[in-house]
Amino acid sequence: MAQKAFTDNLLKGTKAPASGRLELSDLRCAGLEFRITSGGIRTFSFRFRDPASGAVTRATVGRYPDISLSKAREAADGMRGKVAAG
Repeated sequence: MAQKAFTDNLLKGTKAPASGRLELSDLRCAGLEFRITSGGIRTFSFRFRDPASGAVTRATVGRYPDISLSKAREAADGMRGKVAAG
């Protein structure tokens, strides 16, 4: 998974892969990921380690551009706080 500092230009300009999905991780917001499928569906998700099981899991934040980058970062920050609180 590639790490990038997300900007709207980066997210809008990222081309869909020929097959499967492309995943990018935000350098400015720990756990925030951007996924784009071969069909062009763009979503934000939050990736974290479950404190109880230790398993790495993911929570969907929402579709881009329905959810803006700033709102996705806010949501990821809130989720990070919930994970830290158990």
